[in-house]
Amino acid sequence: MAFEVLADVAASTNNLKRNPMRFIREGAGEAVVIPHRNRPAFYAVPPALYEALLVAVDDAHLAEIARARRDERAVRLDIDELIALGK
Repeated sequence: MAFEVLADVAASTNNLKRNPMRFIREGAGEAVVIPHRNRPAFYAVPPALYEALLVAVDDAHLAEIARARRDERAVRLDIDELIALGK
């Protein structure tokens, strides 16, 4: 069975144990795949890429909410009036 590998750099678990930061550097800011028995077991993702992925997931979730609410009735609000009510 074939598997799609979603990274340009791969590291075996043995090599990863010996020098994990080497493979992260070789990934140049992208994910590094760690295969097990010729199948992707996991991806090592640098913090900046992980943060970008979380932002993209959050954006997709917000877009889904916006699409679901697209046909709801709109309500006009005055921010100054709301602030005055809160005091």
